[in-house]
Amino acid sequence: MNSNRYESYLLKEKIMNGYTINEAAAKLNLTAFYVRKCIREQKLASELEQIGDTKVHRHRISEAELERFETRDKKSVGKRDDGRNKYTIYLNDAEFEALIEKNDDLLIARSNIKK
Repeated sequence: MNSNRYESYLLKEKIMNGYTINEAAAKLNLTAFYVRKCIREQKLASELEQIGDTKVHRHRISEAELERFETRDKKSVGKRDDGRNKYTIYLNDAEFEALIEKNDDLLIARSNIKK
């Protein structure tokens, strides 16, 4: 019975105070370093909370902000809009043969060759 009270207390604390950087990193399966970087680059919003009567502050990230960050557009820089790698040339057999004929000295690795 006491553990349920304690868990509900912790849940209230999380809702009211949000998550620390380490807790947010664990929830998002990221490193704390990357979470700090996202806060610095303003990709992830946080509030500064003073610790006691000291001049030290810690970041608190709300649950809503974590959900927004989790569902953000994760378009990779190295990918095309259709998800394929932008550094790979996609050709059919005829286009590949034409490319080889035009460029004799072109170094091309052909993957997924079906014989």
